[in-house]
Amino acid sequence: LMVLPMCMAVSAAGETIPVESSWEILASSQMGTSVTNAFDGNVATNWHSDYKAEGGKVVSHDEAPFIVTVKFGKDMEVSGWRYTPRKDNEAGTILAYNIYASKDGENYTKIFTGTFDYATKSKADFTPSEASWGAYTMKAIKIVVTNGRGGYGTAAEIEFLKGTSGEILKNGDTFKDSGDGLGENTDETLRQGEAEIRRRLGSDIDASCGQLRRKHAQSITEA
Repeated sequence: LMVLPMCMAVSAAGETIPVESSWEILASSQMGTSVTNAFDGNVATNWHSDYKAEGGKVVSHDEAPFIVTVKFGKDMEVSGWRYTPRKDNEAGTILAYNIYASKDGENYTKIFTGTFDYATKSKADFTPSEASWGAYTMKAIKIVVTNGRGGYGTAAEIEFLKGTSGEILKNGDTFKDSGDGLGENTDETLRQGEAEIRRRLGSDIDASCGQLRRKHAQSITEA
């Protein structure tokens, strides 16, 4: 849990929902406790998926999907979200994602799937992006990042919106939360924002964070 100032901004597409100290915010992969940086109102800080560096080079990192879960602790009408990418590096910028919502805090349904147009842009050209699915009352939400630049996931800020219009996905797949707030999806899910389908089985779930974590060596410098 975290304590942040109560404030409300108005978006051209609707109102920004102010962050509340009672929200429980979790990430399936993060450096330290960096997921809270995406909700602190400061674009100079960021959430970053976990990786290991040696000698200034990344030698392994978690792979998508990366799951950011927010438990509101009460019914909340959420109609969209705003994503602000980090400005200091292109790595991890979200390219494709799914939105799952829960009316009871345990059972989740996919209500939206989307993409952001950052694949070929330089960081100097990054601006916030918004997406809307229309009014939906929920107790919790999961942002499932299926593709990020360089195989990472990052966010300078994540904000939720209300009062925007859109269309909720029909017949979205469902799953029950695994108990750690991150979710264990035993249904088929889209991966990397493409037509590749895989099945996430309980035996593949890392017990420490409820997510598939396949490490592979690379020699990529994370600036």
